[in-house]
Amino acid sequence: MDKEKKYIYENIEKLNFHNNYISIIDFHKCPHTKNSNGVFVNLNKINDKVLKELYYKLKNEIENESFNQFNIKKESIKEEIITLFNNKTEKKINYENILDTQFSNEEKLLIQLSKKYIL
Repeated sequence: MDKEKKYIYENIEKLNFHNNYISIIDFHKCPHTKNSNGVFVNLNKINDKVLKELYYKLKNEIENESFNQFNIKKESIKEEIITLFNNKTEKKINYENILDTQFSNEEKLLIQLSKKYIL
């Protein structure tokens, strides 16, 4: 049970809305105090059944939220990739033949000499 208590204590603040947890506490008539700062629940005073219910609900909500954030990020990456591919312009390279007549005699001699060497 200590594992569940620690998990609840460390992770309850990750959620924005706590109404479901307050409803569970009220339903089971667990001791708690409400004031302008929020709700205080002594986890040591709650029975094991309620503690497990709070633990599993919290764990599922956090995992679901993480999964949803992952999916949102994945979808935005997909959209960005699609946008990049759609905006991609292909450069067409035209190759022209270089004729022997375009070179001077000196350049032709250099070309002939370079063909003798293998790098």
